[in-house]
Amino acid sequence: MQGITIHGEEIDFPKKDNFENIDFSYSHFNHCEFKNGYFRCSFNFAKFHKVTFRNCIFHNNVWLGAKFEKCKFINCDFIEGSKFTNCSFSNTNFKNFFTEKNLFLDCKFNSTVNIEEPVTSFVAHKGSMSSEYDYSFLSDFYNSIQQAFKADNVYDKKRKYFFKSKQAGTNHNNDGLIDYLYKKILIEWLTGYGVKPFRAFIGGMLIIAVFSFIYYLNLYSISQSILTSVSAFFTLGIFPSFFSQNYKLLYVAEGIFGWLILGLYLTTLVNVWFSER
Repeated sequence: MQGITIHGEEIDFPKKDNFENIDFSYSHFNHCEFKNGYFRCSFNFAKFHKVTFRNCIFHNNVWLGAKFEKCKFINCDFIEGSKFTNCSFSNTNFKNFFTEKNLFLDCKFNSTVNIEEPVTSFVAHKGSMSSEYDYSFLSDFYNSIQQAFKADNVYDKKRKYFFKSKQAGTNHNNDGLIDYLYKKILIEWLTGYGVKPFRAFIGGMLIIAVFSFIYYLNLYSISQSILTSVSAFFTLGIFPSFFSQNYKLLYVAEGIFGWLILGLYLTTLVNVWFSER
């Protein structure tokens, strides 16, 4: 069935009907909706325009060089090796879908593509059962999505899924508690894995606020406490002469924190700026 054109069809598949072992390469699908289908076939270099797949199972399905425009995948299961390879997507949505493997390889997404987080159990047929969900693939899954947005210079979504990829790696592929805490606190919370400079800025403001409160316990002046904290954060070296040794040590400690936060902020800001050039 290579090269056929299917237009304006709305098919609700009975339980035993399916598209299995059919080659739809170079075919065109326009203004169609497929419900409750089981697909185990090839769509190499096929074109899809305004096509909706609803409650469908894709089992070891192959898309190579396919093109999708204004399409929807809703309540679908992608299982056992189903993959989109070198495909292009525009204005296409993936909603409430299940996958347990990396779904995209060397694809291209424009800014109108929307991909929700995959669910952890089968959704196409309620009677189906899935094994215990393996979260370890999510880092590669989100990384493939950020690469697809990068291919079309969609930098805001590229950064979004880069963050998700790194976050999934921290949560599910860490090397123990110390590695997890290091990545979670220093890398994720303070820099957003190098793509969220505002987090370092907020961290700096919190440090200034905390040390201002500590200095207030000695200075009893809000304005003087804030001024002293800002001076310490930016290592200006201006502090009250009557500070005790302990408060001087706190002043130095805040300066160290200040240099760390400023370094993280500037590095992250430069990384974001240059990644879009």
